[in-house]
Amino acid sequence: MATVSPTLDSVYCDSSQSRKWTGCCCWIIALISIYDAYLVVYFKEFLDEQNPVCRFLIELEPAHLSLFLAGKAFGTLVVIMTIIGLEKLMPRLSRPVTYTVTAFQIGLLLFLHISDIHA
Repeated sequence: MATVSPTLDSVYCDSSQSRKWTGCCCWIIALISIYDAYLVVYFKEFLDEQNPVCRFLIELEPAHLSLFLAGKAFGTLVVIMTIIGLEKLMPRLSRPVTYTVTAFQIGLLLFLHISDIHA
């Protein structure tokens, strides 16, 4: 009786399962980014941005933050498109990258709720 042992590629690159997880992670990344943008608009009086590029975009248009929000949206879109491209071109590399970015986004969500916005 022959036994079937999975190869390393089949363990790491089950395409349908991997695509489902990638899609789920991309949704999580996008939704947390949208929520972060909402908080930026809602608490713009208290905004203390540490990133120099973001601070520059805020200083260009402090009343509306449209350049800053467009930059955030563009960055999120680039990240999601990169993850999708990795899934298609380098599926074995895709999972650790996707899970790491998703973990950082979840960490951002936790930070947004744990940190004191009025400090």
